[in-house]
Amino acid sequence: VDEHHFKTEGRVMQSPGWLAVYGRAVGEETQNLPAIEPNEKVGVIEVAEQAHQTKPPPRYTEATLLSAMEGAGKLIEDDELRAAMEAKGLGTPATRAATIEGLIREEYVNREGRDLVPTPKAFSLMFALHMLHIVELASPELTGEWEHKLKLIEAGKLKRDEFMKEISELVRKVVTVIKTGEIPDVVYATVPAPCPKCGGVVQENYRKFQCQKCDFAIWKVTSGREWSPEEVAELITKRVIGPLTGFRSKQGRPFAAVVRLTDELRPEFDFGQGSGEGDEAPDFSAQEPLGACPKDGGRVFEHGMAYTCENAVGPKKSCDFRSGRMILQQPIEREQMKKLLETGRTDLLTGFVSKKGRKFKAFLVKRSDGKIGFEFQPRAAKEKPPEEKPIRRGSAPRARSTR
Repeated sequence: VDEHHFKTEGRVMQSPGWLAVYGRAVGEETQNLPAIEPNEKVGVIEVAEQAHQTKPPPRYTEATLLSAMEGAGKLIEDDELRAAMEAKGLGTPATRAATIEGLIREEYVNREGRDLVPTPKAFSLMFALHMLHIVELASPELTGEWEHKLKLIEAGKLKRDEFMKEISELVRKVVTVIKTGEIPDVVYATVPAPCPKCGGVVQENYRKFQCQKCDFAIWKVTSGREWSPEEVAELITKRVIGPLTGFRSKQGRPFAAVVRLTDELRPEFDFGQGSGEGDEAPDFSAQEPLGACPKDGGRVFEHGMAYTCENAVGPKKSCDFRSGRMILQQPIEREQMKKLLETGRTDLLTGFVSKKGRKFKAFLVKRSDGKIGFEFQPRAAKEKPPEEKPIRRGSAPRARSTR
């Protein structure tokens, strides 16, 4: 249209083939693209603007990753290398599953339900390989080249000793580069908050958030979770942030936590559970109470990772009311806890995730025993399909004739 080029794709049935059995014929109006002649001019009848959203490709599951490893040769551009890997892929049927388990064990990948999710450690490794110029270790071309040379050995066109010499040289080169090479301090972003130690500029690099004037630094990854510059700025400014999700224990279990910046300027988890007999009662004087405790009528405040009764902490505990600020990966905001204590029920919260990794919606409600529980939306009744009249078995009814 004028100087603009548009492309429309569709199918036009040239021959019905087996569809003729179903009564389809060439020229039916069900076709989604009209037949046109070469160089035929078309006119614009209507122009409409439509808004759509793109979706990222789905995460790999173990099944799809195994399939991708098997068909990795399709990603190789070189015809000879692609042909060498055509029937091989990465690994063998006996080793592929073990390779995936190794990635999980070494914390390069996490299992989240059926999905396999790469960790910050995996991204750091890929960045290091790129900066050290040894990206062939992460490319299927290397395996394809080896498979191609193994076929040459089978055909008598390459000697085994020559192939093994190339392997040894590659290993020596990679080890030397890793031992002697240095990854440059590429600056990603500047933290929008001054250094808490000297007031200098804090910048993000490959490994950490580092002050440019003193030795203050925060590692980019804590318990498997990568910090963003904005989160580091909030931690530096307020000395506390959270609760944050995405952390993982040494056993690989996800957890949420409040993080505090200690007097030594080190990040430290605060789960709000320091309420033993020898602990001092926390100071809630700077906080506004959220409401009355449903168990003893005391005041409820924020304390670490929980909302707790003032009488449930300190050396003289007389109550045990405590509700998490994060329940099944759903953050419970102050406003929702306040509403729960005042009215007995929160708004509908949509971010809960079950132990099996399934998302669900629910209300939090105050039960008669003072504990917090779930209440689910009533399911809408399904409309019953119209009942079909039963078909009588037997011979077809005979037509009656009138005389």
